[in-house]
Amino acid sequence: MVGALYAYLPPGTIVDPEIVLRRHGRLDLNALQRRYAQRRHARELAGTQPVHLVVFDVLETAQDGALRRRGLRERRAVLERLFRRVPARSPMTLAMQTSDPAMAEEWFDTMAVAGVGGLAIKPANSPYVSGARVWLKRTSRQTTDAVIGGVTGSLHRPAALLLEVGSTLGSDPLTYLDGYVTALVHSRHGSCLAGTGGREPAGNAGDPGWWSGHRG
Repeated sequence: MVGALYAYLPPGTIVDPEIVLRRHGRLDLNALQRRYAQRRHARELAGTQPVHLVVFDVLETAQDGALRRRGLRERRAVLERLFRRVPARSPMTLAMQTSDPAMAEEWFDTMAVAGVGGLAIKPANSPYVSGARVWLKRTSRQTTDAVIGGVTGSLHRPAALLLEVGSTLGSDPLTYLDGYVTALVHSRHGSCLAGTGGREPAGNAGDPGWWSGHRG
């Protein structure tokens, strides 16, 4: 990826990108984080778990000078000009952008299944402001059913949940620890779990085999 940056972007170019990893046909943030944790083996992983660089904006070029104060529309024109020399099979790709609300709505409706988290909505004449959000974000949300098989921490304020996901959908269940529990979710889960009166969940969730390695 670094080689592509040097090969296709002129010296003095500063861009605003994001590294992504596709797995099973969709963007996978968890897989990207695991790959980063194994970055000592980056050379080997480049072949088995390749990543791509999605470029959203350009801040400066040697030809155009500083672009941060110029409008988004003008910066986008510069960015598209730079990408004319980037081959289609490069690990660098230009982020999708449109001024057509209908097209943006179609992207929002159809691309969540590919792991795209939503839309960034920016004024066409907006400058690039570091460290501040001057635009809106419309986030897509997906829900699924899960069985809580256990917790770490207390029932009133769990630190992590042992979840079984997928069994209600007719597929093999996936069991994992969900450690991302915010203060709000703490209180909601705590009230539900405390209401069980200490009873084990229905089914085989109380069986140690429920969370063993053969389930994932």
